[in-house]
Amino acid sequence: MRTSETFKVGKHEYQVNMWHPDKAVENLTWLSKMIGDTLLGILVQVDSLKELADMDVDLKLLAPGVKSLLSNLNEKEVALKCQQFTEGMLCDGKAFKYETHFMGGIGHLMGVIVGVLKAQYQDFFDGLPVAELVGALAAKGSSSTPAS
Repeated sequence: MRTSETFKVGKHEYQVNMWHPDKAVENLTWLSKMIGDTLLGILVQVDSLKELADMDVDLKLLAPGVKSLLSNLNEKEVALKCQQFTEGMLCDGKAFKYETHFMGGIGHLMGVIVGVLKAQYQDFFDGLPVAELVGALAAKGSSSTPAS
């Protein structure tokens, strides 16, 4: 049984505690409602995951899926989820304040969120192409650093 997982984003190592199964199921359901249709719509419009991850795809193909995703998002709910997803984490072995740690580093925050989700749902998504895609896209966006 895993109780925590570590991962790197940029120059920093993060440690996240595994969520209670109820919290993991609730968050997976929320994520599925938010991005499930959009992600599927994007994936069927490209020839391969490599094509999308390499950004060799015509970005106009992604517009309908991204538009759908954005129209479904509630900004306050997403901000709250980002805070909840990073609650109790350590950065480089130390506690940090969400409010200041990610200030000026929203790209870095998104990389950390992807790391959290990969850690929480690793066994669920292992072997699925979506996991490959998310990992490839997260690696592209993880070069920014937090402002703490």
